[in-house]
Amino acid sequence: MIAKAYQQYQRVQSETATAGQTIVLLYGGAIRFLCRAEQRQAAGDQNGFRADIRRAQEILTELAGGLDLQRGGELAHNLFRLYRYLITRAGEADCKRDPTALPEVVGLLRELKAIWEEALERLAAPTPLAEHAAKVA
Repeated sequence: MIAKAYQQYQRVQSETATAGQTIVLLYGGAIRFLCRAEQRQAAGDQNGFRADIRRAQEILTELAGGLDLQRGGELAHNLFRLYRYLITRAGEADCKRDPTALPEVVGLLRELKAIWEEALERLAAPTPLAEHAAKVA
């Protein structure tokens, strides 16, 4: 019952989110899947481990595919290369059994998520000019 309500909450949240909020949600999802993959690997659940890595890679592929490389300039191209790197490193955790790969990917995703969260906060914060205009009006 609680799980179903939580799923419904997540669905509504994702349907009503702005583009920036959606990116933060996607980062959070990829982080969750990769953390769960680490737990499954430690428990010896190789099928679950691989499935969670694939899910995280799908999210990263979606993020890369959503970039506007024409209008986004250097930033979009750099993000595209970073997403491609993260996808590759996540795969290396499985194929090459690289124990450093998942912590590295999770760390980078956490940094990206924090940057986006801060940017969204700054966009939502009233500017001094807007505050002044509100006082005058």
